[in-house]
Amino acid sequence: MVSTPLRQRMLQALSIRNLSPRTTVTYISLVSRFALFFHRSPDRLGLPEIEQYLFFLRDENKVSYCLFKQTVAALRFFYLYVMDRPDLVLHIPYGRHEKHFPIVLSVDETLAILAALSAGPRVDHGSLFGRAPSRRSLPPRGRGHRLRAHAPPHPSSQRSQGSLRPALSHRAGTAPRVVAPDDARDPA
Repeated sequence: MVSTPLRQRMLQALSIRNLSPRTTVTYISLVSRFALFFHRSPDRLGLPEIEQYLFFLRDENKVSYCLFKQTVAALRFFYLYVMDRPDLVLHIPYGRHEKHFPIVLSVDETLAILAALSAGPRVDHGSLFGRAPSRRSLPPRGRGHRLRAHAPPHPSSQRSQGSLRPALSHRAGTAPRVVAPDDARDPA
């Protein structure tokens, strides 16, 4: 990567403010993308180019709101601390995050949900609302999101459970009788 004097000034401004290495890499990358978009150095670009680039990102490239905010923050940082242009920074808009309205169910949909809920406790409630099945109904996953087989119980736990089952079974109306397994009895 070419290290221009402007890039060195930005790296110096980022390090003086003790920003994280990830923020440094992100800001440098976003300002260089801005410069590459116009094929000119960012110190020769002004407010009309910034607005054109932000319009391109939001409406044509349809980037996420997070990336849009990061780009605005990087450009504000560049023009405020590297170029010493606070008048320009005041005019760089952050934009607003779109608000999504909640889904309101009709009376018929509400009655259908209530009828399904009263049918019994074994209803998949997620399917009523058009959601994915709950995590409990999905097969277990191991490392790397591979399907994981259920591990069989340990042989020693099977042996001990098997030998205690007859001892723990009790008759109706009497207290349970507990008998120790054969290998646990004292030889005395």
